Amino acid sequence: MAFLREEREAIRQAWMAEMTKRGLFKGLTPEEAEAESAVVYDALVECLETGRYHSAQAYAQDMAERDVFRGIGAKQVIGRLLVLRDACGRALHARFNRQPKALQRALDLYEPVMNRILTIVAMAFLQERERAVGRGREQLGALVEAGMTLTAERSPESVLQRIVEVACRLLDARYGALGILDGQGGLGQFITTGISEE
Repeated sequence: MAFLREEREAIRQAWMAEMTKRGLFKGLTPEEAEAESAVVYDALVECLETGRYHSAQAYAQDMAERDVFRGIGAKQVIGRLLVLRDACGRALHARFNRQPKALQRALDLYEPVMNRILTIVAMAFLQERERAVGRGREQLGALVEAGMTLTAERSPESVLQRIVEVACRLLDARYGALGILDGQGGLGQFITTGISEE
């Protein structure tokens, strides 16, 4: 698999161009996209050369934490790797076009490794999403409990104001708002925090 290491930049640039075209870098800065493509590609080559998946697992965990936090979906995460798989496959086909046995040997080495990396990344993403959902449930439960406690002690307006403040703190938001519908479905009350009167 020395070919994939030797052709790193050409394959990586083709991969990045295709991901950009498909919008798979959405949510990442250009610098993050560049760094991610290098990390993923190098992890693939390392896995091919060593048969160990430590770098792929480290990438998968970092990516999952970042992308779940940013709300990036599984389609985009897995899509990036599928485009890498295709870019490397095309490069191998181009390199060994006139050598069918060499091409088959290369694909026999490459495809299982790429499939395992895809599985590692998908599992890390799903596990992180599950953790995030659990954290969200805990936060929502705390918010409901706080609201119930406050309702017993305060006026409804002060309780709603406190709910907006707690929600902002839980979500690390600078400002927040809560709209209350009246009996006709219109906005009866609007409570904010972190927003100036201006």
